[in-house]
Amino acid sequence: VFSGAIGALGVMTALSAAMGWAAPNLISKDVTHYLAVGLFFFFGLRSLYDAVVAWDGGSDELAEVEAELADEDEKKRKKKKGTL
Repeated sequence: VFSGAIGALGVMTALSAAMGWAAPNLISKDVTHYLAVGLFFFFGLRSLYDAVVAWDGGSDELAEVEAELADEDEKKRKKKKGTL
C-alpha cells in the first residue's frame, strides 16, 4: 500500500509539473491567468458555501454518536448488574 501511495504521489507530481509547464506554453498567458482566477474563485466560494452549510448543523452526527455511546453505557451497566 505504501509503495502504491508513493508511486501515485510521484505520478501526480510529474503530471502537475508537466501541466504547469504546458498550460502557459500552449494557451496564451492571458487565458491561463483568467482561467486560474476563475478556478480560485469557484473553489473558494464552494468551500465557503460548504462551511456555511456545515455551520448551520449540516449533520446530526454528534447526536447520533452520543446516543450510541449512551446505549453502550446502558448495556454495560445492565451486564454488571447481572453479574453481581
